[in-house]
Amino acid sequence: MTKINVKQLVVTALHSKEHANNIVDLIDLIATQRNRKIVLEAASGCLDIFTKYLEEDCLPSNTKSDDTIQVFQSWIWERITDCFNACLSNLKESDDGEKMLETILRLIQFKAICQNKNATEFIFPEEELAKLMGVVLASKNPTLLQTFTELLPYDDTRYFVLKSLPATLNKLLNADKTIIETVFNFLKTTVSFMPTDDSKLTSSYVFGSENEPVLAKFQSSRPFMVSHHRKKFSSAWLEFLKHPLPGHIHKNVLVIFHTSLVPNFAKPRLLADFLMRSYAKGGGLALLGLHGLFVLMHQHNLEYPEFYKNVYAMLHPRIFDAKYKARFFHLLDLFLSSTHIPSYLVAAFVKKMSRLCLIAPPDGICIMVTLILNLLRRHPSIRHLVHKDLDKAEAIVDPYVEGEPDPSKCAAMESSLWEVSSLKSHYSPEVVKCVSFKSIGTMETDVGEILENNYDELFNDACSKEFKNFAMNHVPPETLFGGFEDTTSEIWCVE
Repeated sequence: MTKINVKQLVVTALHSKEHANNIVDLIDLIATQRNRKIVLEAASGCLDIFTKYLEEDCLPSNTKSDDTIQVFQSWIWERITDCFNACLSNLKESDDGEKMLETILRLIQFKAICQNKNATEFIFPEEELAKLMGVVLASKNPTLLQTFTELLPYDDTRYFVLKSLPATLNKLLNADKTIIETVFNFLKTTVSFMPTDDSKLTSSYVFGSENEPVLAKFQSSRPFMVSHHRKKFSSAWLEFLKHPLPGHIHKNVLVIFHTSLVPNFAKPRLLADFLMRSYAKGGGLALLGLHGLFVLMHQHNLEYPEFYKNVYAMLHPRIFDAKYKARFFHLLDLFLSSTHIPSYLVAAFVKKMSRLCLIAPPDGICIMVTLILNLLRRHPSIRHLVHKDLDKAEAIVDPYVEGEPDPSKCAAMESSLWEVSSLKSHYSPEVVKCVSFKSIGTMETDVGEILENNYDELFNDACSKEFKNFAMNHVPPETLFGGFEDTTSEIWCVE
């Protein structure tokens, strides 16, 4: 079989419906032929024939017709399905199936046009789209995925892609965990095309964006409503997040959580379970998970009583060696920014940071002292921790329970910030400078300016300073040997 023979089959079928059986031969070629050019020629020919018959009104519609035409129409529909399946099988086996994918997409578009010819509600070949999407995602071929992604700018196809994703992902990810990164990248791409306004949903892959009369007919259908796009988007992401995620993908999901997921979710609070699982993993994922929960609490009325208890647990000595130290203290400042937080809760955080100052490196102390001062300025009701007068018994025993995981039971309100006062004798001049404040004041300090400070910077700053006098001995010697408390003569004999 050559391309010339294929063209002859197509031409004769186009010329007369008496040669419609040529479609069967063309489909057989798609399924069995190894020559890529012949396969593509046969697939394109089938599509031309189907299009020709559509123009002649030979495909199914809701109008009445005699039995012969109905039989022929049903037969054509079956051949369209056979052609799609043959093309899809060929796509699975092909390493360079970009042109075949384009043909399949045209075939899906063609079928959608036929289905909507006399329809009152928008209809789409969802089954075919789901099968195609499964093949594309499983192929791990970036070219195929890029071509398939070209459906997303269109409002109708985007809606049905999102609608088909949950079932497709459930099947794919249970069978092959290695494609999870491909799936994540595709889901992340859908975010860029999510609509925000119903009035802007006027783009159609099936009919074309300029076919205003047809689009007006289906404007009230689900594919052209933002609320339904968000529901399908939510279902797709929730299905993906049910599966175990590699660490780097889990982190990336949390990073885009606030900007990409929450604004496009129909009910953002449904993400709370994923965020709680993130916290349970510990480390940086726990911190990002808490940030997400904070957003849901403040913007979407999520009730999570354990939130501040979990944040309190993360305030631990190992935070000073963590890569996410700066991010943690930035978020801690954010979490405690509200003036409506109970005083006992703020006092617990202030006291715990004060206690950590005793063992923290100088850069960590400077950050925590700055945070403590800011919290004292925001919450005047806890300033008694600084100015508290203690009798001898209280001065010996600090009522603060350091090992208590519940901030409401640690008795921080009965304690004082004696740890901060003790830092005035710290070896680091930077720390002494931080704690040598005469009054608390009301103007908060920008924590961001010191979050990136580290021990190396403090050490280099100290080394770069110039000193006029170096204190080597509190009693300057007058002679090389001899003098006050000189024991050199007992060790050496100098003649």
